[in-house]
Amino acid sequence: MDDRSGLVAVVLAGGARDQLAEEAGVATRALVPVGGRAMGTYVLDALAASRRVKRVVLVGAEGLSGLTDVRLPGGEGLMASLSHGCAAAAQFGPKRLLLLSADLPWLTGPVIDRWVERAPLGDLVYPVIPKSASVERFPGQRRTFVRFRSGRYTGGNLFLVLPSVLPQLLPWIDRAYRVRKNPLALARMIGFWTAASLAMGLATLQGLERSVGRNTGLDVRVDVTEEAAIGADVDHREHLAAAMFPSMRSPT
Repeated sequence: MDDRSGLVAVVLAGGARDQLAEEAGVATRALVPVGGRAMGTYVLDALAASRRVKRVVLVGAEGLSGLTDVRLPGGEGLMASLSHGCAAAAQFGPKRLLLLSADLPWLTGPVIDRWVERAPLGDLVYPVIPKSASVERFPGQRRTFVRFRSGRYTGGNLFLVLPSVLPQLLPWIDRAYRVRKNPLALARMIGFWTAASLAMGLATLQGLERSVGRNTGLDVRVDVTEEAAIGADVDHREHLAAAMFPSMRSPT
């Protein structure tokens, strides 16, 4: 049964104060000004405009404006914030959770809906964006691309998750997040042969699904999508500079 209607979104907007936030003089990256507004407001606006998202839980970024159903302080690290957010989301009885970060200033409601509606069903669904789509949409932005047999991809910043698998999934996500910018370290989490094939550019997305599935005991799906905005987070000053161009934020 398709249970992607009535999603509850958990937005992670806390975390330690990084260099980007320090330079902007704010507490977290979600509060960094982009086009005269805090970056996280674009994400909350996108969720409010989505037809699929019915409830929003915001974790961290106290003072961030936008429509939410529950607001929680950020926890001590990713795992604490994610666990608290998912626990708060459980009160709404969601069939699926949409987990995402608050540093996606190009995200829109239609982008969320298109991806959710086209994504496969599984315990965990994770989007990847082809390099061609990312470069076409965001020319000049530095991104981390991983080479597979079918091409190069960058990862998205949102997930679809079945709530019942969270006890198995959360520890694995924590480890993956810590090494998310290191493709080989990510591969080591799921076995030597995956690491070797990835290093040689011979890995397949289907093989990655199977490897992560074996290591987590879950039905894992990797979804290739052209929705480049879901992989366009703001990690560096150059990303922030590009975000100031309205023409790059406008497409839906």
